[in-house]
Amino acid sequence: MFIVNLKRALPSLTHSENRIAAYLVDNFQSVKDLTSYELAERAEVGQSTIIRFSQKLGYKSYKDLYDDLIKSSLNDMDISSVSPEEDTVETNEKLYRSYDATLKEVMDYNPVQTIDIIVDRLYLAEKVFCFGAQSSNILAKLFTNRLLEIGIEAYNSEDNFVAISLLKKMKKNDVAFFVSSSGESTVTNKLARFAKQQGVTLITITGIQDNTLKRMSDYSLCCPEFIIYTNFKSITNRCSQLFLIDCIYLNLWKKDPERHNKSIRELDDITRPEFGGLPLLPDEEFSFPENHRKK
Repeated sequence: MFIVNLKRALPSLTHSENRIAAYLVDNFQSVKDLTSYELAERAEVGQSTIIRFSQKLGYKSYKDLYDDLIKSSLNDMDISSVSPEEDTVETNEKLYRSYDATLKEVMDYNPVQTIDIIVDRLYLAEKVFCFGAQSSNILAKLFTNRLLEIGIEAYNSEDNFVAISLLKKMKKNDVAFFVSSSGESTVTNKLARFAKQQGVTLITITGIQDNTLKRMSDYSLCCPEFIIYTNFKSITNRCSQLFLIDCIYLNLWKKDPERHNKSIRELDDITRPEFGGLPLLPDEEFSFPENHRKK
């Protein structure tokens, strides 16, 4: 089915290929009579890009994509497109439907048994190193903080040298937790291979498509990606990754709530105002130390 193939290819689409996808979604009913040349003109891309786009979605040619597309119904086209003319309510509803559909699929793609095994491996690990390249590291850092909060020794670094140094010190019972939507990030996959060489358990969150990182993983969770198209770019929601991270975190907390609650309380105590750990209140005036002030 066209829409399934499109979702699987999302992480690897270029800007020009996203333009083609956006045009097909926006003009679903009228594109069924277009040749590849006409589609290239309408999407403002080269005809060769149409061929590459078709092949990236798993079709041998544009004709195969076209044949699959004309079999699709409007109900299949559940990827939303946002236009400047619509009001805030309509845009928000599209985003809500996108998130809702994503979470339903993520439950289907990830068996409870796999999540339970991952939780057990994290619980038994002495150390956990979390990594993601670029925007994926926001999620890796979030998971690192979640683990630290309940007293699990966890590390995160975007610096390759620091990452390798940390992985060198890890043992077989330890875990490397990597996040990559495409599963084809050069930096992420190099570090994943190094982690495997160290004998560390590799747990990953990646896309539903077959990819290099998934094939290296001991355990992998899959995240279907839904997109919201604008006339400038596509916005991929990451709620599936956030959902899986929180699933792992809460089920990990359940393994030893007494010990984990103690860690949370200790952290709360350290960050109370009398310890100076909380941010400044809005009405407090900030000033640099004397030696840092500009002269």
